[in-house]
Amino acid sequence: MSKITNVQSSHINWGPYVMKTKVPDYIIKKLKTEGIKTKESYNHALAGHLDNQFLYPENIQRWFYNEIHPIIQAYRSGHCKFHGIEELNVELGADDLWVNFMQPGDFNPIHTHGGDYSFVIFVDVPKKLEEEAKNFKGTSAAPGALMMEYTQQARPR
Repeated sequence: MSKITNVQSSHINWGPYVMKTKVPDYIIKKLKTEGIKTKESYNHALAGHLDNQFLYPENIQRWFYNEIHPIIQAYRSGHCKFHGIEELNVELGADDLWVNFMQPGDFNPIHTHGGDYSFVIFVDVPKKLEEEAKNFKGTSAAPGALMMEYTQQARPR
């Protein structure tokens, strides 16, 4: 049973419903601890230009998705309210859960996520990267930034 009782979040008022929230520290701590232990490379399935991408074991994936279920529910409720649609009961399923250990120069290129929802959790951000981003003067995304690009494909009639 999840320990999460109250999900605080915010969203952006454009395009698709995008929710921002903070994952409880106990989840972050366990993801970090278990991520360091896992050794099953997941590079073959991911877009990243980095060497250290690992799939979490099944038991950790099940634990994680059980723990964040209230966050997913908060997202679903917010999404329905945002779009003015009825919140129906649906069966939720999860795909994979992996960890990326990024080094200087590593990056994830523009790529597409399938499924109905996707998320990123930053488990450990070095202070040096925060400082570099704060001092960035360019017009593109600052070092360490996460960018989302929303597009819809038009279907021919």
